Amino acid sequence: MPFINALLLFGAIGGAIPVVIHLLNRRRFKITRWAAMEFLLASLKKNHKRIRMENLLLLLLRILMIVLLALALARPTLTDTGLLGALGTESRYVIIVLDDSCSMRLRDVSETSFARAKIVAEQILASLNKGDVVSLLAMSDVTRPIIKEATLDIGLVRREIKRAQPGYGGTDLGRSLIAASELLAASKRPRRELFIITDMQAGAWGKKDRDPSDSLKAALAIIKKEASAFIVDAGTTGSTDNLAVTKLVPLSKIIATGAQAELKADVANHTRTDRPRVAVTCLVDRFNQNTKELDIAARNTEFLNFTRTFETEGAHLVQAQIGADRLAADNIRHLAVNVAKSVPVLLVNGETSPEPGENETYYLEVALQPLGRDGGWRVSYVEPTTVTEFALSTTDFSRYRLVVLANLASLAAKNTVTRLEEYVRDGGSLLVFLGDRVDAAFYNEQLFKDGAGLLPARLGDEVGSTGETRSSTHIEMVKPVHPVFEQFTGERSFFITRSVLFYKHFALTLPAAAEGVRVIAKFDTDTPAIVEKEFGRGRVVLFASSADQEWTNFPKSAPFTTVIHDLVNYLGSGEFSRRNVLVHQPYRRMFGVEELVDTVTIRPPGGASAEKTLTPYAVGLAAKAGGETAPVSLTEIVFAETDAAGLYELEVTRKDGTKAPVEYFSVNIPPAESDLRRLKPRVAATAIKGFEFKYARSVSDLKLAVRESRTGREFARALLLAVLVISCVELVLAKLFGR
Repeated sequence: MPFINALLLFGAIGGAIPVVIHLLNRRRFKITRWAAMEFLLASLKKNHKRIRMENLLLLLLRILMIVLLALALARPTLTDTGLLGALGTESRYVIIVLDDSCSMRLRDVSETSFARAKIVAEQILASLNKGDVVSLLAMSDVTRPIIKEATLDIGLVRREIKRAQPGYGGTDLGRSLIAASELLAASKRPRRELFIITDMQAGAWGKKDRDPSDSLKAALAIIKKEASAFIVDAGTTGSTDNLAVTKLVPLSKIIATGAQAELKADVANHTRTDRPRVAVTCLVDRFNQNTKELDIAARNTEFLNFTRTFETEGAHLVQAQIGADRLAADNIRHLAVNVAKSVPVLLVNGETSPEPGENETYYLEVALQPLGRDGGWRVSYVEPTTVTEFALSTTDFSRYRLVVLANLASLAAKNTVTRLEEYVRDGGSLLVFLGDRVDAAFYNEQLFKDGAGLLPARLGDEVGSTGETRSSTHIEMVKPVHPVFEQFTGERSFFITRSVLFYKHFALTLPAAAEGVRVIAKFDTDTPAIVEKEFGRGRVVLFASSADQEWTNFPKSAPFTTVIHDLVNYLGSGEFSRRNVLVHQPYRRMFGVEELVDTVTIRPPGGASAEKTLTPYAVGLAAKAGGETAPVSLTEIVFAETDAAGLYELEVTRKDGTKAPVEYFSVNIPPAESDLRRLKPRVAATAIKGFEFKYARSVSDLKLAVRESRTGREFARALLLAVLVISCVELVLAKLFGR
């Protein structure tokens, strides 16, 4: 017989108190015999046995009351079987976890998996007794408490289940187990039960043979000790075949007006058969552009490219769509793009010369704008602006997508380093080329800062020479291949790894804590050649060599123009990831001081009734002269309610009351959610190590599993009732015997 409050059993020792009092009372009297008492003693002898039995009966009743009261406070529990179990009272804490991920939208002939899950949840509620309490959680890639605090109001839970709708997120069973364990650990109910109602989608259980995280291990230990766990399968009994648009991305990382932009759509065939002639439609600003057909092999993904020329700048919407099937939510994917007239890039020339070809930025200018500004056919929409180091003190970095430093000795202008840090931290990008004018000590002190600054690596000594006896080194791409070098893989890697020669470079040393630092390419001496770093919301890329031909033949090689453009595209394309997020990922929007934003209104796909108005707030601190800090001039909004997939509309109201042009951002379904393959119960039993549960496919199976596992009928109420009855009997008998 287990006890909920076992320490209170020591109160049963109080049953000895009446006995002690009885014994003490017997010792208080000294027996003295005298003549007058003889007649009284003779009379007492006749009633001695009766009085003794009456006293013993009262004593036993008082002892029993104290012992039963202590037992009641200790809250004993008994099994359901047996006479005592039948007299016990149930006191259960039930946690219902309702899978509301996108896969639960899968429709059979008449209903969805989520509709079946709601029916199962209703039947679980119907099986509860008076006094049982319930919590209700929604499970996807995040676990959202619908009713977190345990409630006695079963009607409230029933209404919340009736109102619940399937979402668009992925599925993560581990997160839900952690959330449920926290509730179980806080409960003192003798019987605790965890019901997880799901479609048994394989992806929700994590990768096979992977050990659980420490937090999940701790959660599983609590569940095993404190509760009985049940997995209720509400998934389809039919086919799990599904077609889905799993990706829509721009291949042209920077999209400009009048330029032909290329877009790529991936379509996944999550079926066991080949699917020929799958029609894929591209829509721009909700108008049908064209439709193409794909032949997709079983369990495979194919892609197709669309081209589109945007004639107007500003916000545009792109969508890729396939025909309807049983899971309609993943048949369309959204992309929000911002089209600009040109892409402004700032080139900072560290070595000027009267001869254009001898300027440090000459080859960069030619690569970024091959025909010049007065050329005929426009082949590049990058708009480079070249300045010297001395112009940086008055340069507004925020006007540019990318800043390139080419062989600068230092950044001596007042607050230039601080302003450059602010620019990158708030989403800008920086590309640094080294050379013979670089002051390594300044770069290490002001730009590297022991790993806390802009540079991803410390500058060491210069390696190699440029004289007649010069030797050369090659570079090798680091796997996985960086997007900058994606066009030079396979046989084409020769153009980078063999034809490009480096005669001189700086030795680069990565910081001890290299979080956010990635080596893109390395020399054949196994030392870093190109290193990237995430700095705030922006990126910094460092070349160990120069941008001109003094230290390398790279600027005159065939791949140079392609690599530089891909670098600009990569570093300048951060807005695509900011404008296009997955379900439950927050959307962030940064505003410059010149925008003077008052409020931002966001309208989700559901319509204006769900719109939300946000007020931007200042972000971060900026260093000032003298070591002081002050709020930065930039403001930001964060919108976290990205629960629905689709296109969101963003309307900015300025402080003068005028409205900026409407912007868009998209929220898409996690691609893995489209793979509907189910996990078999015997496989699920070992999928998450340490998770012990009983599986039920139907309500009748669930009832049987629950009946077989239930323990913990609380017996305290019956004991308290017995104490009350015994106290009444003792009171009546004490009065009767005292006459």
